[in-house]
Amino acid sequence: MAGKALGLTTHCGWCGKEIPTEPSKLRKQKNQFCDVACWYQYRWGITQIPELKPEELSYVAGFFDGEGCVYAGYRRGKNGNRNGCVLNAEIANCDKGILEMFREWFGGSLNPHYQSPRWKVRWQWDLASRQAEAFLTAILPYLRLKAPQAKLGLELQSLLRKAKRGQPKSLTQEEINKRTEIIKAIKVLNARGPKT
Repeated sequence: MAGKALGLTTHCGWCGKEIPTEPSKLRKQKNQFCDVACWYQYRWGITQIPELKPEELSYVAGFFDGEGCVYAGYRRGKNGNRNGCVLNAEIANCDKGILEMFREWFGGSLNPHYQSPRWKVRWQWDLASRQAEAFLTAILPYLRLKAPQAKLGLELQSLLRKAKRGQPKSLTQEEINKRTEIIKAIKVLNARGPKT
């Protein structure tokens, strides 16, 4: 990196760590980050998960059991090809206040979903990747209905963390098959309606 040779440095926009940079980046970018994790935390406003009481975690887990969902799937690039997969956890509810509290505790994004004018606005709180992993890890001991999906999701995220960043082509067929197997298993657990 040219900036490293010149001794130019800046600070990570999230953790504050000093990092090498380039003159062009100093001019164009307001914030730079030491890695993808810091960028993600900055982008979605993640805070450190506070030390919650067991009864608070139990309440969140019960709410997630009833209103939440764990899902995973492949992302598609601009060319339409699969370029990785992602773990998500979400809760949808008409009570914005309770979801805002969860977001303060665990991070994530909160967005409205407008339906018929006759219906209340439905709010959706979303967590992805490391956020979802931290959240599911915290509430797993208290989950009942969604515990199987949470365990599979955490297994998937563990596989994703072990993969080489930015190199999906380096995955072996066995690794790809394992990811696909977990994603399908989560979909089966989430399926509604009669058996097919």
